[in-house]
Amino acid sequence: MRIPDTGREELLAAPTRPLNPILSQFETFMLIESGPNAERKVRTTLLFLLVAVFAFWYGYDGWIGYPRKNVNEFLKTLPAEQRPRDGNVPVYPTVTEENIAKLEKVRIGLTEDPEAAIGEVLGGPPSLKTDDAWHYLGPGHRVRMAAGNGRPTGELKVERLPHTATDVRWQKNYAYGLSVLALAALVYVIRARRARARLDDAGLTLNAGPTISWDSMKRLDTERFRAKGWVDLYHGEPEARTRIDEYHFAKFDEMINAICARRGFANPLTKESEGADEESSNAGTQA
Repeated sequence: MRIPDTGREELLAAPTRPLNPILSQFETFMLIESGPNAERKVRTTLLFLLVAVFAFWYGYDGWIGYPRKNVNEFLKTLPAEQRPRDGNVPVYPTVTEENIAKLEKVRIGLTEDPEAAIGEVLGGPPSLKTDDAWHYLGPGHRVRMAAGNGRPTGELKVERLPHTATDVRWQKNYAYGLSVLALAALVYVIRARRARARLDDAGLTLNAGPTISWDSMKRLDTERFRAKGWVDLYHGEPEARTRIDEYHFAKFDEMINAICARRGFANPLTKESEGADEESSNAGTQA
């Protein structure tokens, strides 16, 4: 049958169907976009939460828990009628061994305003006044100053509280250190969740880095894939290495299959599958 001239021109201008539909899938269009691996997101988030919880725990004990326990233990030594109704007893960080030593040199009984003289050294008015004493509470010490007729007599008694100043200081130091680690873990979580990979006709792009063109891909090192779960893609001139980790990208298998199919590299996923089948077969034979 003779094809009209107009029909012949349309037929010749029409695109031809590729002979190999599988190969054409990679040659004519490709788009694989991958976000982070779900397992990595869960693990990094759990790590951050674990460190943050411990930082909060140590910080709470250092700034609130231990001082509150010290106050409660002190109040237990007093008769019920002498305890403040609201349980609020000021704790002065300046009640330290060094300042207590300074206070022992002050001639309190001879001063006109003993409360001001003591407060200048220990940080303020008494944490609590009872009938026979003035009490000053610090992070790890309690100063009991005997009193009579509303004035201290100058007789000092220093007692260590259940949680010492060293205990409180170490809790705070742990909190500081773990807070830094928690911040680093949070940055790690953000970076892990922002991981992106794109494989298209232009090549491979990881985490908004430069695109590795198909022609520049030279070889795929799969030696440590079974042990570590990553492959190294060598590319460019001079030769550079880019690591692709299955722990980082959700569509790792799809990307590796596409790269190996287009560039003719040995596929580590196929080898791993064959190795697993062989081990299963050997186990069945031995049984």
